[in-house]
Amino acid sequence: MFKFHFKRGLIFAVLGLLAGGLLAWFTPKIYEATAELLLGGAAVSNAQATLTPDVQRILNSGQADDPQTELQVIRSNSIFYQALRNVAQAKNQPDLMQNFVPLYLMYDVLTPETRTTATVEGSVATIRVHANDRDLAQDICAQVTEVYNEFRKTNAQNGLQNAIRYLTAQETASKKSLAEAEDKYKQYSAENAIVDITASNNVATTSEGSALQKLQEYRGLSEAAEAEVASLQQQLSSVPEMVDGSSTDQVSSKVATLEGNLAAARIELERLRARYYEDNPKVVEAAQNTRALMAELDKAKKEALSTVVKSRTPNPVYQNLLNAYLTAKARAEGLRRQVDAADNFHREINERLSALPTNEAQIRQLTRDLNLADGNYRRVKAQLDDLRSREANYARYATVINPARAFEQPVAPDISKYLFIGTIAGLCVGLIYSFAVEAMRLRVHTSQQLSELTGLPVVATIPAMGRGKQKGLRAYATEGSRPSESFRHMAFTFLAKDHSLPRTVMFTSVGSVAGRTSSALQFAMGVAHSGKRVLLVDADPVRFLATKAFEAEGRTGFSDLLERQTLPGDGTDVVMSTVHENLSFLPAGSTMAKSASDYTDEQLQGVLEHLKSVADVIVFDTPPCDVFADATRLSESVNEVFMVVSANSTNYAQIPNGYELLTRAGAKEVSLVLTDASPTEEPFTGTQSYAKSA
Repeated sequence: MFKFHFKRGLIFAVLGLLAGGLLAWFTPKIYEATAELLLGGAAVSNAQATLTPDVQRILNSGQADDPQTELQVIRSNSIFYQALRNVAQAKNQPDLMQNFVPLYLMYDVLTPETRTTATVEGSVATIRVHANDRDLAQDICAQVTEVYNEFRKTNAQNGLQNAIRYLTAQETASKKSLAEAEDKYKQYSAENAIVDITASNNVATTSEGSALQKLQEYRGLSEAAEAEVASLQQQLSSVPEMVDGSSTDQVSSKVATLEGNLAAARIELERLRARYYEDNPKVVEAAQNTRALMAELDKAKKEALSTVVKSRTPNPVYQNLLNAYLTAKARAEGLRRQVDAADNFHREINERLSALPTNEAQIRQLTRDLNLADGNYRRVKAQLDDLRSREANYARYATVINPARAFEQPVAPDISKYLFIGTIAGLCVGLIYSFAVEAMRLRVHTSQQLSELTGLPVVATIPAMGRGKQKGLRAYATEGSRPSESFRHMAFTFLAKDHSLPRTVMFTSVGSVAGRTSSALQFAMGVAHSGKRVLLVDADPVRFLATKAFEAEGRTGFSDLLERQTLPGDGTDVVMSTVHENLSFLPAGSTMAKSASDYTDEQLQGVLEHLKSVADVIVFDTPPCDVFADATRLSESVNEVFMVVSANSTNYAQIPNGYELLTRAGAKEVSLVLTDASPTEEPFTGTQSYAKSA
């Protein structure tokens, strides 16, 4: 049975191998093109310190603020769609857009940190584009880098224009405030007949105004420097110190909210300082609120920030940011000292001016408001001029480390994978088919079932004993061996029939069934033990298993008698004796070129008559009746035919076919011998258990 499954599985495996090869051959080739971009790592602008935090936020709006966001933008279908459309227009092939979905499904962007789900500053993104044409894949990959850089440039220009519009509105407002301050100053001076207030208080007023202007200037520069230090510190915390490591910074939504609130509080504080003194309750309350938000933000950052660093090689992006951070920190420290000194000097002057007359104090307030309005206008004007100077060439491009290039060989289909899968699939289908075919075959397991289905008597059985437990033919050919109880019973019932001697019987089979020769030999031994002279004839010139069992290969035998190379009575020892009493054996012969079906009736009858003269019972072992014609050739000449079938491998439909072949050829009586039968349900199978229980 295993042999049939193996053959079918092997055939289907070969077919699956061929199918896999054909599928791989006819599957369109897939080519890959790659390009590498540096994520993040943008240089810090030297002019950033001149911009206030609110202007800087507007300037950075629309820009990816971290490498993970950049990676998502590159992976987006809008970037790939625009790149494909550009290629289709350049090649004048609008039909390429119909392939957008399959091409986009094969599109991917990878980073070294992809497996850790964390992309850090300075990571390299590898753009991979797959297409059925090598040049098309390379063109699309190149267009992806260009479209992404154009996207960055457009967003940067939009942010710049928004910042310019914001500062333009601020310039108009500050200019209006300056004009109003000048009008108030002139009106008050005229109403109070104050021609030259600075002449009487030249030193105090000039010093106070200069000190106040310096104080406001230093405060503005200090806050800008602090904002730059905070920005660099935040960038520094998100960049790995070593290039082989990975760091992940995750800021909670609470931190983001506090940062927004702190920025709004600082803007409100600056607005109040521009209108009131430092000791004004509104200014004091806004300053306290700002400091409280800063303390709460620091605490939230310590709680929410988790950093994992694995380092080997210094990261150049980290070093650049560190140098910029140290420089900005030193500048911020210096500005803080200047603010403290200017504040102390301003308080001293205010103390000296506190004793001035009421008109002089009012003039001093108006002068202070005028100076503040002028300083605010100049600061806004300076920022606006700075942004307008950058307007022509302002852009933020991603660094292309390796430009787009396509591999010469296709990356798919993988022929070896197709062949392997085809082979395995074919093998599985073949085994399933083989088991299904065998499962649909009607089988019998007991002699009773076989007799009921065929209507033929089952005269003997050989139970299924498992591999290695059945006796070999040579074991029955040795001295002291005895046939099984089933064949002894078969021999006794055979002799009990009222038939004259000598008699001839023939053992054949349906298909290549194991146990046919063993059945013939055991039957012959059983008859011989009863005292009758028995001759076992090996009439199978193909396998001649009985001849091999008695080690008679090459000896003269049945074929030599048919060829008349050895005539009966010429003194040649054709029939050989065996170790079993009353049992003789006629080998297959020395010439195997012909079989019994190749000789005339006269030759066959002559040999049979001679054999009847030397034995009472003649037992022929012939090849399968549905494979060779030897059995049907001898059917008419023998008295009884025993057809051996297997409960394991013989299909029920084969048995009537074999029976019909034998009866048409003239078989007088046909009986069945069942091999591989049930070891528990057949007669004469309990001898060992019976002996053990004794």
